[in-house]
Amino acid sequence: MFIERSDDLIEKLNKSLPAIEHLSKFIIIDPLLFYAVRDEVRSLKQEIEEKIGTDIVYHPSDFLNVLAIEREEFDEEWSRLYSQSLKYLKEKYKFLILFEERRIAYDAQENMREAELNIKRGDYEEGVWRVGKACEGMLKILYHMYKKESEEKGLGFLLDRLRREITAEFGEDILDDLDYIREWRNVADHPKQKEITFEVAVKVIKKAQLFQELFFNKIKKGFNHD
Repeated sequence: MFIERSDDLIEKLNKSLPAIEHLSKFIIIDPLLFYAVRDEVRSLKQEIEEKIGTDIVYHPSDFLNVLAIEREEFDEEWSRLYSQSLKYLKEKYKFLILFEERRIAYDAQENMREAELNIKRGDYEEGVWRVGKACEGMLKILYHMYKKESEEKGLGFLLDRLRREITAEFGEDILDDLDYIREWRNVADHPKQKEITFEVAVKVIKKAQLFQELFFNKIKKGFNHD
């Protein structure tokens, strides 16, 4: 896993410097990363606090309170440091490209949650539409990672352009699942063509939940591309 252990981090922070207790040093976790591996971050936070006697691992919003400075000043400095750090980290950890797509990733997960609620309420068309939108978001992130460019194209375009990569990373069965989701997302866009039944809606969301789980697991561990 990419989260380093507490001893390694403390050693790096202390290298050629006085004891860490006497330094104004902090470890700031990006909001998306904080959410994606929340349990590991909390464990690391607790381990470091137990070893050095103080808390230095923060979510950016909590860190702002620690510094007690004006938000505008903080945001400007954070933006500069964030850009520099991200450039370095992306060279070392390829999966950090996801940070550039954190809004899309967040929206995808929100759409999945809303889709599940829609289906439970019997609003199958809306649920299937939201599932399609969520998968579209995840495919946009994949497209950016593999093609090194952003695209505002829809689910069909992205799926067609990523068929080889999806098969290589997730398997042909997942590609088939995404084709099934695309088919019924198109129906949701034109509901007079076919009826979306409970059975169809459940199949769509279950297939999407499997892809979602595999997708974020791959994001954490890293993809097989250069």
